[in-house]
Amino acid sequence: MTDLNPSNQNPYAAATGNISLHSDVAATVNTPQTDARRLGFWQFFLGIILLAIFGIVVLILGLQMLLAGVLAGSIAGVIGVGLVILIMAFFYLLPAISIMRAGATAKQYSVTPDAVQQTLLLERQLRTWRVLGSLALLGVVFSFSALALTVGRTVTSSPPGALGPAVRDVTVPVESDSLQPSQPATSLSSEEGT
Repeated sequence: MTDLNPSNQNPYAAATGNISLHSDVAATVNTPQTDARRLGFWQFFLGIILLAIFGIVVLILGLQMLLAGVLAGSIAGVIGVGLVILIMAFFYLLPAISIMRAGATAKQYSVTPDAVQQTLLLERQLRTWRVLGSLALLGVVFSFSALALTVGRTVTSSPPGALGPAVRDVTVPVESDSLQPSQPATSLSSEEGT
């Protein structure tokens, strides 16, 4: 059998040599403080993006519904604007504020890394992701509910025969003593009319 490692050294051994604090290896090691600073930056950035989306969506939908309400001459457009803003605030503003608070806590931990700040960081992160997970599940439930309502409304409001043959259009033979073999079978729709 041939020896694949002729020098008989462990290929998984730790590196030896002069590794100082000024080497490239030591410079790439992340500390909890640098990770917390990066986490804080990205969470704050995501919070700002969510705030911008909230502002744009509320502006566009609000103007559209307000103009529709003014042109129609009803107060329903103004009430609709208020409802849309409340719903959008729930799904965009609440997560944005929660993420920005978590980012601020992470930045605070990177400045003063003590046990109290670490506990606050972990509690804030837990609260933030719990809120985001709950809102995501609520959004999925609302999406499926809207889909079910749309499909149900389409099925119930379509004219007969538009979605395929209905039960009352099917010809069903009636077994009776009074029918002669030469008489055609009647359909349910003709019996309903008599």
